[in-house]
Amino acid sequence: IDGAPCFREHKLARVRQWLTERAPGGVAELAGFDASWFYSDSISDLPLLQAVSNPVAVRPQERLRRHALAAGWPVLFDPV
Repeated sequence: IDGAPCFREHKLARVRQWLTERAPGGVAELAGFDASWFYSDSISDLPLLQAVSNPVAVRPQERLRRHALAAGWPVLFDPV
């Protein structure tokens, strides 16, 4: 691994780094876009889910499911 692992808050840092290097106009934050989506099944992706305008839980682990429902996020293929 070169640098921090792409896990939890480090995944969001990697996205920001990628955006800085490649996005039009050097946008470094997801908030700089009109809309952004992220789909996940894991609570470990919570930092990135919270950073996008359209978070979606897909077959989520129970902790993520509870968080998504409380936050009003869509839950697809709910295992319950």
